[in-house]
Amino acid sequence: MIPQYIILFFYFDKILEEAAKNKIDIIPLKGAHLLTAVYQNEDRGVIADIDFMVREEDWKKIIQIMENLGFVKRELPYDETDKHEMGFYMEIGGGKRVLFEAHQFLFSPDRFYINHKQVWERAYHSTFDNIKCMRMSDEDIFCHIAFHSAVHRFINLKRARRDLQLILQNTSVDIAKIIERAKEWGCRRAVWIFLDMLYKHEIINTIEPPSHIKQTLRILVKPEKFTNIFFLHHRIQAAIIWPLIFDTKQQLLTMLCNRPE
Repeated sequence: MIPQYIILFFYFDKILEEAAKNKIDIIPLKGAHLLTAVYQNEDRGVIADIDFMVREEDWKKIIQIMENLGFVKRELPYDETDKHEMGFYMEIGGGKRVLFEAHQFLFSPDRFYINHKQVWERAYHSTFDNIKCMRMSDEDIFCHIAFHSAVHRFINLKRARRDLQLILQNTSVDIAKIIERAKEWGCRRAVWIFLDMLYKHEIINTIEPPSHIKQTLRILVKPEKFTNIFFLHHRIQAAIIWPLIFDTKQQLLTMLCNRPE
């Protein structure tokens, strides 16, 4: 049986090729980036879909390219009101389909603001399966994965921890720049809890949360497994986790007011 990621990469190559013809830069996100740039020969497990990001001005163009290639738009069931991302699928026979998610932003700006102009300025030219693409800086990738895991209530904690551990081991990531980026984005707590597990150094004290937050996070978010609150409804999980991982009350309020779930 052909591994799922091989099939996904085959179709992603087609997207990259068409995007290049139309002078559209694409940044592979999450698993697609990590598997090809960080994991080397280690198995990361199943990749269910591929996420990628384009510039805001290229949004309509990439949707048209996806449709021209035969992809069909799909609703994202957990978040049907977010117009900054779009899911696509293609039937490949045997009752199977490949899934892709196109993004304008790492996080919807009305929920969690990041200066994406600077993200693109820090990105560098690279390749994916020998096809031209862009890749984010290692520091941006680290902060994105850490905060993405935290916002999703650490459901994927084991994988996120391994992802970040290998970024520290297998790339030229700069810890000082991670700290700087965490402050710039406003995701100090999410970045701190992972660095606290993976990188014992006094430099991380500069983004250490208040003592009561620190101790609570250490109890809940353990290195090998997440405290068992998965039996709770996801909204109750969020009610427990989100007040701990957002740096400010205003950030938390913004997310709550603009997230349908």
